[in-house]
Amino acid sequence: MGGKQNREFRLWKSRMALTARAVLMPEYRLYCLGGDGRIEAAEEITATGDAEAIMIAKAMKKTVRCELWERGRKVAVIDPHRS
Repeated sequence: MGGKQNREFRLWKSRMALTARAVLMPEYRLYCLGGDGRIEAAEEITATGDAEAIMIAKAMKKTVRCELWERGRKVAVIDPHRS
């Protein structure tokens, strides 16, 4: 394979890997809520599924109530971490 073809193949392969990751690895958002119930902060979480996303969210040890969402679906409510 020539230099140009090799470079094009690597670029195509990279794009396919990104596409596969987007399809296979759901994107979650962790919304941290204030006392009034409004969103104070948001963080993105990439996980293989709901169980892993919940585990990651709990490991963040947020001191406020948070909600974990995947697109328009509420996955879990994460209670504040208590030390």
